[in-house]
Amino acid sequence: MIDLNTLDYSDSKELFNFAKENVGLAEEYRSSRSRYGSAKRFLNIKLAEGYKNGTIDTKMAQEKAIMLLTQDDYKCTIAYEAVVKEEEAYKGMEQVIKAREHVVSLAQSLCKISPKQ
Repeated sequence: MIDLNTLDYSDSKELFNFAKENVGLAEEYRSSRSRYGSAKRFLNIKLAEGYKNGTIDTKMAQEKAIMLLTQDDYKCTIAYEAVVKEEEAYKGMEQVIKAREHVVSLAQSLCKISPKQ
């Protein structure tokens, strides 16, 4: 990963490589969101089954119901852990990607206003 402290904002090749790293982060972000979605869907299906068969009270808060599911079903425990882990990962990557986009935007602005040599 390119170090922001040593990034030469006037070097278009270096900026291009920096922007390419953003694409890699975006792909990681997409994968993390996909894993999050799969785990969340699995838990929602299990919740629906619990509501339908009466093992989970429909008046119970969803988070509490999910905690109950994890007590008796190892797959639900794994899915819940994945939901938490992947949500943390993709939300963190969102912030990093946004910050990096701001750096690229700033660099583009600096290139436009700096005198040509």
